[in-house]
Amino acid sequence: MSPLDAARLGRGRVVRVNVLDPQGKNRKPRPAVVISTVEEAEATGRVVVVCVSTKHGQAPPEVQIELPHDLRGACRSGLREPSWAVATWIREVPIEDIETALGALTATLTGEIIALSNSLSDE
Repeated sequence: MSPLDAARLGRGRVVRVNVLDPQGKNRKPRPAVVISTVEEAEATGRVVVVCVSTKHGQAPPEVQIELPHDLRGACRSGLREPSWAVATWIREVPIEDIETALGALTATLTGEIIALSNSLSDE
């Protein structure tokens, strides 16, 4: 994906992006939810994402939000396996690190993820 695609990277977009795990190791493509705005992406060439885990027990339940998925891919999120947004696993990444857009979340669910992330960063 090139910087010209920044307009497609608004809040709630589910993407596959190269990021490190929460321990700062093992960089690989992972699903993530964009929480920054299109304007921020266009201005900086970067997006802020909340990373997604397919392992529910990897983070405390109170910092996770379950995301919609469908094993056949027939889901708006584009996620094919059980997945959770981990509100403490936030990364700012260059647009060039995004491999593909998978789908999108509803504005309501995106708002819940942003609110949880903000509340945890205020602690």
